[in-house]
Amino acid sequence: MGEKYLIICLRHGYWNRYDNLVFWGKNRSGYYSDLSRVGLYTKDEALKLCDAGDCFISIDKIGITKELFESINPAIEIKVKKTDEICNYVNTFVRIMKNKDLLKYGV
Repeated sequence: MGEKYLIICLRHGYWNRYDNLVFWGKNRSGYYSDLSRVGLYTKDEALKLCDAGDCFISIDKIGITKELFESINPAIEIKVKKTDEICNYVNTFVRIMKNKDLLKYGV
């Protein structure tokens, strides 16, 4: 089945506005901080979707196993706080994507 990824929304001011991470919803259904409403995406899907400025991260990077993620009760709201480690990951991801674009366009 392969590793699955969450997509952190960096657009629309979500990254700067909240202390919790905001992720893409299931089947691209919006943006949510509650893990019971967010979607898991393949690496190929995540790469395509993050081309517009968002960031993908594996669920183990936020300290959750796939089994735990799949067993989350929708009646219990679970949010992920921004940590220094996650902020560093996101900043590195953004720099890599910008450099990739610069190389692509020959700047």
